[in-house]
Amino acid sequence: MCVIDGRDFLATVFQLGNPDASRGVLGRLFGPAILRYADRAWSLPATDTQGRIGCFDLARQDDEVIAAHAANELVIGGRYQTRFSSAFLVRAPIVPKSILAVERVDHRGYVLPEINITLEKALGR
Repeated sequence: MCVIDGRDFLATVFQLGNPDASRGVLGRLFGPAILRYADRAWSLPATDTQGRIGCFDLARQDDEVIAAHAANELVIGGRYQTRFSSAFLVRAPIVPKSILAVERVDHRGYVLPEINITLEKALGR
């Protein structure tokens, strides 16, 4: 059980996005199912931050949106120079029998990937 972690990208696009520039980007990164939530958020006055965040909260729990975001292979450039293709929050506690594998990654020689879509582009700036 997880939800999308939208702190570095998605929440900002829901709050400040430009529908003309942002719809295509969200569709590519989160699938077409996210657009009904984003369109509703952007139909609200920009001052209605609670309403826009409410739409974001619903979108990040939608199974179709989660599946599409998990399949995303584009590198997102988020706030604070974050780079990621997908980001999730997992609900705790996690029972031990649910853990299927643990891997240790050798980070030596790792090079940051090039960003495909920036937050600024998603905001239409």
